[in-house]
Amino acid sequence: MADDFATAATAQTAPGAPPTLLAERYEVLGLLGAGGMGRVYRARDTQLDEIVALKMLRKELAEVPGMLERFRQEVKLARRVTHAHVVRTFDLGQHGDDHFLTMEYVDGRSLAQLLDDGPLGTDEVLRIARAVAGGLAAAHASAVMHRDLKPDNILVGNAGRIAITDF
Repeated sequence: MADDFATAATAQTAPGAPPTLLAERYEVLGLLGAGGMGRVYRARDTQLDEIVALKMLRKELAEVPGMLERFRQEVKLARRVTHAHVVRTFDLGQHGDDHFLTMEYVDGRSLAQLLDDGPLGTDEVLRIARAVAGGLAAAHASAVMHRDLKPDNILVGNAGRIAITDF
């Protein structure tokens, strides 16, 4: 998902880029990546003055029957899980025809990106595995199942935090 990095200027002027300010609250700072459901942007919550990740649903998907409800369900399920190794989901929003959710921003890279650089050491593999297992255990204890666990959905923060995203 995070393979399509762009500067804030590029993200704001590229065709199909979101407005600079969404829902009179979220200032789009740059593109983090794109996946099957849409694009994820780094944004600043102007009301709280905090950086968040903003996941915008692709417009064509919003027109698919049941897709908006699925998007809402993603937020509702993700909010039930509270654990250090799970990305917190904050809110669901709309700006014109655009639907989005906001979640905790983890400054770092996906596990997929790290693996592209080459194999990880045994200690790092064990650290990541333990963190993922802990996050999944918390999700399962909240009756939430992650249906798309893969290296792209495991974030490795620059400060060392491991966090599962995209429930």
